[in-house]
Amino acid sequence: MGDGAKVLKPAFDSCYWHIEAEEGKRVELKLIQAGRVCSAGCFYGNLEVKLGSDFGRTGMRMCCARDVKDKPVVTSEGSLAVVGLYSRFFTQQFKLQYRQGGLRGWLGGVWRV
Repeated sequence: MGDGAKVLKPAFDSCYWHIEAEEGKRVELKLIQAGRVCSAGCFYGNLEVKLGSDFGRTGMRMCCARDVKDKPVVTSEGSLAVVGLYSRFFTQQFKLQYRQGGLRGWLGGVWRV
């Protein structure tokens, strides 16, 4: 996501994905890659993963490779996980795989918006 220009924008561009499991099941996400530009507080852009039941709250934020390595697989509290990508400088991208808890095999890919 982003226009590729190395110019700081005043506001973030954003895009969201809702990943759902069957009712009563959980979503598992395997985080492989996030972001491009490391910065304090993910100032330039980030991948945000919301796993709880209150999607109005801020989720886990990752803006570069070092943020992802400590969280290789995360699980939602319910049947929905929300993934958001934000960028206001250059471009951001992420790579993850997902599945319904208890199933084998992963789905997913690289997203560049």
